Formats: sequence, structure tokens, C-alpha cells
Amino acid sequence: MGERPLSSAPMLNFTEEDVLGTMPEPLCTHGINRLDQKILFSVVNVPLSLSAVLGNALVMIALYEVTTLRPPYKLLLSCLASTDLCVGLTTQPLFTVLLWTQEHSTPCFMLKLIAHIMATIFGGVSLATLSAISIDRLVALLLGVRYRQVVTLRKVQICVTSFWFLGVAIAILYFYHFLLPLVITAILMLLFIVSSTFCYSKIYCTLSKVKNDIYPGEPRRISVHCPQFTGRYRKTVSSTLCIQVSLVLCYLPYGTLVIVFAITGIQSPSLNFAWAVAVTLVFFNSTLNPFLYCWKNREVKQAVKEKISHMCFFTR
Repeated sequence: MGERPLSSAPMLNFTEEDVLGTMPEPLCTHGINRLDQKILFSVVNVPLSLSAVLGNALVMIALYEVTTLRPPYKLLLSCLASTDLCVGLTTQPLFTVLLWTQEHSTPCFMLKLIAHIMATIFGGVSLATLSAISIDRLVALLLGVRYRQVVTLRKVQICVTSFWFLGVAIAILYFYHFLLPLVITAILMLLFIVSSTFCYSKIYCTLSKVKNDIYPGEPRRISVHCPQFTGRYRKTVSSTLCIQVSLVLCYLPYGTLVIVFAITGIQSPSLNFAWAVAVTLVFFNSTLNPFLYCWKNREVKQAVKEKISHMCFFTR
């Protein structure tokens, strides 16, 4: 009877250490023990979180009121803004709280689990949506006037819903093994980034050929005067391209560290610090996207300005 607690305690300690030791994502705060580093990441992430919430909320309201954008494309942008809003509202504050939570404790473990689940869902949906936006722009270019018949709001709704189901399914895997969803996330991240890069490369190559009237040895398949080559379309492509570039720059360190850990399993204070930097860059993408919407889209920018003016008027 007296030996049962002795046999169960080591098993419990081993399980907790094993679980905590297999959490290598940037949201894991293991190794961030220096006070100056905690203060640094807190000072950076708190204002980024607030700006992400405010900026994406304004963009979502503006998108709701803008009527010039096609509903399928507006839905994709709204989905992207909503995921960025959720990052600033939940995942980023959790990361900041984890910096000040005692490691290898029950609160730390639970917060890490919740943060991983939210990061996987919102980050996964954001990546998938950005890839869908790039595909949407390429399809609009290639199909021309047939685009409105092929890409419908119903199809985009099904596509967006599937993104959320996929994110939730991957997040559930954290209850069974922490490394498996990391590997799946890294693979999907690579696929989404590659597909988006291919789509935008194809778009700009086609636009360049049409602009310079270069089609040697083959008939022209796309008319220069079709709606897809208007100034509005060029601005739309430019806007989504800026979002894509920011995504690659912000997610590249994160994806690199995921691959490095999955292959080597190495953990060190410098690598843990790099994790915190990489995840802060991912959060920065959620803050940056609203400014890209307003900067490149005149209708959205005007709607945001009107909302800010109304807010300032009512606060007086």
C-alpha cells in the first residue's frame, strides 16, 4: 500500500516533462528566463496585439460596407481579417502571459496547450485564405468574363468552411502528440506559400507579356482590353501581392525553425530566443495586413477613414 504513491509519482513526473519537452513552437516560452528578454517581448507584443485588434476590426467593418468588391473576394478578405483579429485578441496576449508564467507548472502547461490550439487554427486558416486569394486572382486573370460564372459565393463559402474544419482537425492532434501537428503545419505552410508564389509569378508574367505585346509563336489568348487588365484589377493584384510578400517574410523564420527542430530536435537558449522572435514576426503579420488593405484599396481606405472620423466625433 505504501509503495503505490512512489510508483505513480515518477510516472506522472515523466509524463509531464515529456509533454512539456516536446513543445518546440515559438509560443513555447522555455528558455525565456531573462528579465530583459521578457520585458522586450512584452513591450513589443502588447501594442502589436492592440493594433491588430483595432486595425482588423476597422477593416472588417469597412469591408462590410464596401459594395464595389465582388462578394467572393470580399469574403476571402473578411476571413483573413477575422483570423488576424483573433490572433491579436487571443493568441498574442496568451504569448505575453506565458512569458511571465512559471515553467513546468500546470497553468503554464494549460496556457501552452490553449495557445497552440488557437495558433494552429487561426494561423492555418490565415495561410489557407491567403493561398485561396492568390488562386482567385489567377483564375480571374485566366478565365476573363467567365470568372463570374465559375467562382461563385457559394463555392468560396464551402472553401472557407473547409479551411476552418482543417485547422480544427489539426489542432485536435495536440491532445495526442505535439510533434505531429507541428510537422503537418510545416508541410501545409510550405504548400500554401509555394502555391501562392506560383500564382503571383504566373499573374505578373502574364501581365508583363500582355503589356509589352509579347506572344511569339502563339496566338493571343487574353485580350488587353478585358476587364481583368483594368486599373482596378492591377491594384487588387498589387494589394494581395503585398500581403503575400509580408506573409513570406513573417512566416519564413517560423517555418525554418519548425523544420530545424523536426529534423534535429535541438533546443538551446539561443534557439528558444529565436522561437520568440519568429512568433513575434508572425504576430506582426496580423498587425501589418490591415494597413496593406487600406494602403492599396481606395474603397476600403475611404471606409476606414469615415469610421475613424465617426469614432472621433462620438468621443468628443
